[in-house]
Amino acid sequence: MGKIFNLLESLELTSKNTAEIFSESTRDVENLRVFKDSVSDIIFIDDFFVGDDVYIEGQYREEEATAQSASIEDIADNKRRASDFFNLYKNKIICDFGCGQGTFLTNTINETKKSIGIEVQDNYLQELNKNNIDCYRDIANLDDHSIDSCFLFHVLEHFEDPIHHLDSIKTKLVEGGKVVIEVPHARDLLIKNLKIQEFIDFTLWSQHLILHTRESLEKFLSAAGYKNIKIYGVQRFSIANHLQWATNKIPGGHRGELAYIEEPELVMAYQETLNRIDATDTLIAIANK
Repeated sequence: MGKIFNLLESLELTSKNTAEIFSESTRDVENLRVFKDSVSDIIFIDDFFVGDDVYIEGQYREEEATAQSASIEDIADNKRRASDFFNLYKNKIICDFGCGQGTFLTNTINETKKSIGIEVQDNYLQELNKNNIDCYRDIANLDDHSIDSCFLFHVLEHFEDPIHHLDSIKTKLVEGGKVVIEVPHARDLLIKNLKIQEFIDFTLWSQHLILHTRESLEKFLSAAGYKNIKIYGVQRFSIANHLQWATNKIPGGHRGELAYIEEPELVMAYQETLNRIDATDTLIAIANK
């Protein structure tokens, strides 16, 4: 077995007896096995990495945005993050690790003491520096003990060696500094409960090496030496989106005719229910150095 399996086995999140084949391919790569642990529910791809050049060139991001009309989701995500994490960036020195185009940084920069991006994609890195946001390819460029809060929005699941990156981030945080991690959830209602195969085929992606559970996130952070770990679920995609998957087996319900049902009270109640039954599409972890 490969690096990911060995890491998960060392954290008691999988074993040769409990790792089962979940899919024989991902949406972008045929003949690529995806595993699901029958006990921990963690979903993972072992011994596969697309390569650094893919992330440096960033063509996949353009294709993803075109295919999924991501701007609506991006706007909603940025609004939620700016609200939920206000106390973690207000008058703080912050780092957005894997910042992409830097939308979180630009949306919050007027409230921070200093904003820094870490991004390997060349054109994004250059554009952010041109717009007076310090952006680096490697977090090693930052001084130790210099960051109050570090954010990773849908980044951790891409790493071959996530514990190494969590360790590197910890050295850059001030004492008591915070790391905030947002990842896809392996126990998503459409995967674990409803088992909608079309959604599973749509979701599994060769770049997502690990789909986490609350327990796996806690074990990863604990292994990297973080403390006061808090984990909770949020629902990025709405009840209209779920109805579209359940009835028509395709995405986009939140952007179509079904969206008319989404009164704020219903949206909030649905998210609270999914969080309570541990079936949200996304997990958030906040931890201290």
